[in-house]
Amino acid sequence: MCYTFPVKDVPQLRSRLLAALKEDGAFTDITTRALRAPTARRVHARFICKRPGVFCGGFLIKPLFSLIERSVVVKNVARDGARVRAGQTLALLSGRAAAILAGERTALNLLC
Repeated sequence: MCYTFPVKDVPQLRSRLLAALKEDGAFTDITTRALRAPTARRVHARFICKRPGVFCGGFLIKPLFSLIERSVVVKNVARDGARVRAGQTLALLSGRAAAILAGERTALNLLC
């Protein structure tokens, strides 16, 4: 079952996601900062399931990456609550490498 936050909870969601990004060093990571060159490289990425289970947290990916950079495009492939198998693609992303790398650790911490 997919849960959608009521509008009144959006500020709290943004605040918690921002705190998680800061805790994971998303804005201070040296590798990410090195990728912020003027000729920013655009990449495609995907989140892949490592073990079979039930997917959860997909609804957090778009708001998380929008806090880093609004131009990151996120497409959820798996639905929240769906059974997933090892090797299955959960989400597709495209955007600047630095932005995707900045949010990767936090996104993976939120997904299960």
